[in-house]
Amino acid sequence: MEEIKDKKIFILIIIFVVYGLVALGYKIMGFNMLSNSEGQIGLEMFYRINGYSLFLPFYLLLSFLINNVITINYHKNKYTTFQNFIIERKTYKERYKYEVKSILIVSFCFRLFIHVVTFLIINFCFCKIGLIMTKDPSYYIDGVFAYSSNSLISFIIYVIYSCIGFSILSLFLYILIPFIKNLYVYKISGLLVGVLGTMLPALIGNIYISHFGYNMLGQIVTNLFYSGGLISPGIESFVGITTILQRHIMFYLACLGYISLIGIFGFIKYKRERKNG
Repeated sequence: MEEIKDKKIFILIIIFVVYGLVALGYKIMGFNMLSNSEGQIGLEMFYRINGYSLFLPFYLLLSFLINNVITINYHKNKYTTFQNFIIERKTYKERYKYEVKSILIVSFCFRLFIHVVTFLIINFCFCKIGLIMTKDPSYYIDGVFAYSSNSLISFIIYVIYSCIGFSILSLFLYILIPFIKNLYVYKISGLLVGVLGTMLPALIGNIYISHFGYNMLGQIVTNLFYSGGLISPGIESFVGITTILQRHIMFYLACLGYISLIGIFGFIKYKRERKNG
């Protein structure tokens, strides 16, 4: 009963925090100076709120929540006698599969919940959101038509992609649990991945381009471990990525990069812990 109560409090806190950040974004982005009856303004505000450089506070919130929603519990229980008991009862492989499945599902649903909350808050409290855009696509930021020439389809794909990306990053941080034993360091590891996973790819990409020029390999190097491409895919792209097809490819490329890291660290984790199975 206490656990259910704690979850309700956590959800309420998230809703209030999201509302506060949306209100802040509404003011500092100047949307309060525009007509809130135009649905096109609401959709652009939704994408701008989710963009890492367009509105950093919301991006940092998402980065912090990546591993503080579900994987933090696995870190807390890792060295307990109860966890050892579970391993003995279910074997290591079965427990491992169960945890991976739970993390992916819960993380996906939680990111979807954040989207729904953000959408409803913007639509009912600040700017009406219309999902069908009628003006020239060049009039809007990249996210509006990132994945389709139809703004509604692009919106649906963006929501699905960002939920998948959030789940992949959550699983990546779960795999890192044996390597980050300090609980407090682990609590901010999502922030570190979110920030460093945005800055380092850009830095590496710039170094590559300055030496070898801009080409397809440069795009791959830049986007392979780009965490922003998973948390907020398609809203902001590196230079040269302008077509719908390129944005799809770069999202899958970022997925591939982090899935590869999950495979490497997961194999090391399995080798370390299988003796308990």
